[in-house]
Amino acid sequence: MEEEKLEFTLTVNNLDIDNYGGIKLPISGNKFFELGYKLLDMIEVDLSDHKMVCPLVPDYNYIDSGVCAIAPVNGMENQIFLLANGGQFVVLTDVAKRTPNGWAINSNIKFPLDIKFRLIQRDGYKETYEIYAYLFSRRSNNREDYPELSDADYCNFRTVTGGSIKPGILYRSSNPIKPRFKRNWYADKECEKAGITKIFNVSENPSEIEECKNNPEYKNSYYLKQDIYSICLPADYKDYLFLEGLKNGLKFISKNKGKSLIHCMEGKDRTGFIIAVLQALMGASIVEIMKDYSKSHCNFFKVDEKDHTMPLIQTQIVDYLSDNFDTPFYNKNLSEKAYEYLVKVGLNPAEIEQIKKYLRGE
Repeated sequence: MEEEKLEFTLTVNNLDIDNYGGIKLPISGNKFFELGYKLLDMIEVDLSDHKMVCPLVPDYNYIDSGVCAIAPVNGMENQIFLLANGGQFVVLTDVAKRTPNGWAINSNIKFPLDIKFRLIQRDGYKETYEIYAYLFSRRSNNREDYPELSDADYCNFRTVTGGSIKPGILYRSSNPIKPRFKRNWYADKECEKAGITKIFNVSENPSEIEECKNNPEYKNSYYLKQDIYSICLPADYKDYLFLEGLKNGLKFISKNKGKSLIHCMEGKDRTGFIIAVLQALMGASIVEIMKDYSKSHCNFFKVDEKDHTMPLIQTQIVDYLSDNFDTPFYNKNLSEKAYEYLVKVGLNPAEIEQIKKYLRGE
């Protein structure tokens, strides 16, 4: 079969949308590959006349921010997903929007719906994929694999600086309670050493925190004895759930004096975006913001600022902020744009001023 003629149409009578705004298709990865498609192919997806070119990748970890993709995220024997990194596929493609009652399909989508796939380029995503594959080959969840790092760097724990932010007020880290990356107890100890008293957790809901508190394994946790505001935020920074959670979380940490921690699972994506917004608000330079954002990747992937992957990593935070500030990230008025963004989030001028005072240590 000639590559340029590799086409396939999948007809569906409904859309199975997951919590992250991805579409679970009624076709397995194995079946999709039997049709002739291969990993790293660039494929045009036509969904209700909304066309986009998507790479076929193992999962969302291998795509840039804002990129849509096709992926068998749960294994080849399970269903294929249409998804996006740093966004929600159904929102980016004008398919559905989130409501308090769940996903609402937009009126432009009619059933039965034909989803068309057409091969554009074999191995078209190979160069970008190899960068991500290189990074993931270097990361580990074993402390002994990072002899050059301090315990703080291993768990991605550090104070936040930039602009007029006072060091030792706000901190960031990987997750201090979930053992998935085997960094939790290191992060817990760093919280205790720093004297953290308030925590904005963006990866767990309150019920999960209560489960940990009732688990004997965590009886010695310093973290769980502190004041915690927790909400599992989506990785789409325009989602109303993210905006509402961000508003409440920033009000929480700035309400009273005391050292605060913001974290998600790794402390580099959702946390990285929130920290970058606060750094921009406080007058941090572009260089400061990108350097702090990439520090997390240095800690996890054992790379340095001269590594060939650094431009790709630093471009991520540039793209995130440009998209959410509705202006090129290199705009000189970043502080003003961050202020406008927080107003859009739902904070009033007095609340934003309180956040600024807190970050200045006043």
